[in-house]
Amino acid sequence: MQISEDVYEVGGKEGLSSNVYLIKKSILIDLGTKKNTEKLIQNLKELNVKPDVIKTIIFTHLHYDHIGNPSSFKKAKFYASKEEIEDLNKFGFLAVANPRSYELLKGIKLHPLEETELKIISTPGHTRGSICLQYKDILFSGDTLFKENIVGRTDLPTSKPELLEESLKKLKGYKILCPGHGKCTTK
Repeated sequence: MQISEDVYEVGGKEGLSSNVYLIKKSILIDLGTKKNTEKLIQNLKELNVKPDVIKTIIFTHLHYDHIGNPSSFKKAKFYASKEEIEDLNKFGFLAVANPRSYELLKGIKLHPLEETELKIISTPGHTRGSICLQYKDILFSGDTLFKENIVGRTDLPTSKPELLEESLKKLKGYKILCPGHGKCTTK
């Protein structure tokens, strides 16, 4: 589904899988579940995008329903917040909430986020290292915000419920909300 001139929703909607967004045919935000990887790759091919042209994959956080199968994107660099990487190293599969998914991340190098054309917004709450990303007037909110006043769980091992309200105050200046789960909505 096309969201704007250079932004597409290319995965998710099946089972527990998170939504996956493609920007400028070279950046992915999240990867959904491992089970949905084939469908994601098929959707990319329909847009004439091969997995090898994906250069950047940014995880809004590292839960199993967002990390997919990173090994399918051999030329990509993988990014997450410094806090997510620390918690993954400290808590192992508890940070990912699934032992088998933790094994998928052991095979890739995660880089701390760096400045890009996407505005990175630190939004601890759902996890300590949750982030949202803003591209032009589109906000990719991961599991921080699903739609107006509906937020992600904050009862998981790496959650920081006491920080969620402050995080939500940072989310402004967007016209289109593209959440980790559910439909994109316009303000």
